Amino acid sequence: AAACLGTAELVNWRLGVDLLAVLAWLVTSAGVVTFLLAIHAMYRSQRVRPLWAALYPAGAMMTAGILREAAADIEAGRAIEWGGRSYALQKAEAPSADDLPLADVTP
Repeated sequence: AAACLGTAELVNWRLGVDLLAVLAWLVTSAGVVTFLLAIHAMYRSQRVRPLWAALYPAGAMMTAGILREAAADIEAGRAIEWGGRSYALQKAEAPSADDLPLADVTP
């Protein structure tokens, strides 16, 4: 009966679990633990209480939101106000192939 089974079915038949799902879970868990250890080490090297590392994800999400909002403003062509001044930005056009310099490929 095992000869008719594919690799995934054979693994499921022998172990009773989906080996790929377990492997994905283990790799993801290892990545999360490695990330948290790295953040903990960086905070500790700067003499910041490691408890503050727990707030890192919230700060990263807030920063991403600010950058996303700024990108949307630039895409929409809205003026940016900062320090009591207003800056109107224009989209830069991509250069055409004719405008790009050619590299000298002679030996």
